[in-house]
Amino acid sequence: LIVPDKYQLADGQQLPTTYTFAKGSGDLKIHLVHQVVQREATIDVRLRIVTSVHTRDDAYAVGTLTQARWKQLGDKINDSVPNPAALVEALPSVEVGTLTGHADYDLVDERVTSLGDDWTSLNLDGHTYQLPNGDEVVNGIMIDSEDTWGKLFKEYNLKLAQIMHADLDPDYVNRPWHGYLSVNATNNDSNGLVDIAHSLGLQAGLVGDEPNALAKAIGDRAATSVEMSNKPIDFNFVQQYDLEFSEQNGQLRAEVGIPLAGVYVPYVEKTATRTINVTTPDGKTTAVKQTATLAKQVDFGKDAHPAWTTGEWSSYEVPTIPGYTASQSQVAKTTVTGTTENQTVNITYTANSQTTTVVYQTEDGTSVHTTTVNGHTGQT
Repeated sequence: LIVPDKYQLADGQQLPTTYTFAKGSGDLKIHLVHQVVQREATIDVRLRIVTSVHTRDDAYAVGTLTQARWKQLGDKINDSVPNPAALVEALPSVEVGTLTGHADYDLVDERVTSLGDDWTSLNLDGHTYQLPNGDEVVNGIMIDSEDTWGKLFKEYNLKLAQIMHADLDPDYVNRPWHGYLSVNATNNDSNGLVDIAHSLGLQAGLVGDEPNALAKAIGDRAATSVEMSNKPIDFNFVQQYDLEFSEQNGQLRAEVGIPLAGVYVPYVEKTATRTINVTTPDGKTTAVKQTATLAKQVDFGKDAHPAWTTGEWSSYEVPTIPGYTASQSQVAKTTVTGTTENQTVNITYTANSQTTTVVYQTEDGTSVHTTTVNGHTGQT
């Protein structure tokens, strides 16, 4: 007798070496159990970026500010802002390393039944991991696009604000929303995120210095990477997450996504333009455009009335043309505020007065008579 493949004898069972047939002896029953073997296994560790949008001091609306992710989610959620749980599978992530060890594997059910005690750990102290960019995590993304639930997110928050306030800032209504991933606002221990983004205990933080008008104005920075400090990721830590092992190229592998909390600060933008038209004496006009982009935080707090940041139009030196005088030699540097309108400055040139002396001479060079002729540069 041979034990079937992937099974083994139950405790106390053994295969008989002989058997005597007798009338009415009945079936010979041999109890089997699933065969469990120890195998090498790997757990791939990723940091999943769970983000919220800080719409007021006591409210963080959970969302993932990514164009591609929102577009994917839009097919699933139709006309409603999604439940945070719907975001998990679409969260962008950063790979940080692997844990290796052994697992007990059921050959019949083809699943891991238990994990050994020999697993390695990851110490990420001091390591910095770039956040996904492009279509993944973006600072300055618009969040009212027609093909993402960002539009729904904006509309939902505007309706909520109208319930709470009689005066709704028209800039929040009429302008696209942007958001930057804040370094200062991120707190992984308590930042109002829902349970799926529970405290990591990883002592991880967001770092970066991406240019952003609003961030600079409020003493913040736009995050571009994750910096880890001294807290190892070990087997005990990853056990709190669902580990689903699968066969990949003859090896057991699982992936764990550890949520890292981040906070987006939403804002609106506007651009003021100063156009300097320089018309040269030949009639050709060159337009020099100077822009200043201002930002204002979207904040629905009870007494919150954020101001626009300020910008600047730099000074402009008007080109000099010999024989002509410009209508002004310089366009001065100007501070741009939330009330500054677009401006146009026209520069023209005036021909300078010119004097020519006509000298009449004899053939030997003796001056006979002189006269003065007056005119302007370019005059014939």
